[in-house]
Amino acid sequence: MPLCLTYEHLYDTLIISSSSQYTRIIAGKVLYSMRTKPLTLSYRDVTCRLYCIDDETYLMLRRRSFPIDEGDMLWKMHLSTALAERFEREDVHQMLNVAQIYAALRDLFEYPGSLRLFDDYKCSFMFPFFVAGTYQEYDLRYVLRVGDFRGSFEMMFYKIVDPNDVPEGIDRDVIRKPFADFPREAMDIVIVAFYSLLEGYLSVICKRPLQPFVHHIDSNFILFGYLDGQFFMDHYEDEDTYHAAVKAFKQRC
Repeated sequence: MPLCLTYEHLYDTLIISSSSQYTRIIAGKVLYSMRTKPLTLSYRDVTCRLYCIDDETYLMLRRRSFPIDEGDMLWKMHLSTALAERFEREDVHQMLNVAQIYAALRDLFEYPGSLRLFDDYKCSFMFPFFVAGTYQEYDLRYVLRVGDFRGSFEMMFYKIVDPNDVPEGIDRDVIRKPFADFPREAMDIVIVAFYSLLEGYLSVICKRPLQPFVHHIDSNFILFGYLDGQFFMDHYEDEDTYHAAVKAFKQRC
């Protein structure tokens, strides 16, 4: 279960300016929850620690961050699979679908994901993370959203900034190009490493029974999940057939 970290932990983790809102948050001794054991990803000159955080912490950090263009996620997943085949890993032969990704995330972090921080018409799950790490001489402080969008896997980074460094009128929802502290090539390393970890982890947990689940994406008539020891992902052509299938699958789950 998630454990609360006190404001001192946030002080150690976030970039703090004496005049920033972060200082006032810390002075107010506001508590936020995050899992105390981070997931560490390290390759070449990139090292990141990913903390799975709760909704309130995500919202607090998201209000102080800019979304970053994630690039071509499909290409990154192909790259991960190609690298695995190059090194003759027999446990990886094709890209994971979102049912498999969700199962790996839920089991790895012992957490079903956020229940409210996504568009439930186009998405069905989301896992929020606080990312702390280094790239070359830079200290990294980012938010990471991992989830699905219209049936595809999505990872979106948000750069945390000092509110005093942002001029008034700047739209925080406009997607930005990567900043110098975390360029595209460094971001790609983290994305591919994270996806590769999920591939390997799934190959282990699939050797035992998993908890059944059913998710649906209304925008694209997609139904996916895990039932009777099998993953499934189905796409329906018309709305009536889709809603009938959703009802039938949920009765089985």
